[in-house]
Amino acid sequence: MSMPDVIAKKNRAIKYCEVVSQWGKANGYKEWQYLFIPSKQIQENSSFEQLAKRFGE
Repeated sequence: MSMPDVIAKKNRAIKYCEVVSQWGKANGYKEWQYLFIPSKQIQENSSFEQLAKRFGE
């Protein structure tokens, strides 16, 4: 999670969410939010809500 390419992708995804959210707000759509969930943390009994609470920034 601290590798330069991962950080670059994270920053780009955050920017994408900002741009899409601005467009969405102007056109009556929901806000987008960035959420990074490490793949090894996803279990069969994991709910998205639980993961979002745990890994939300």
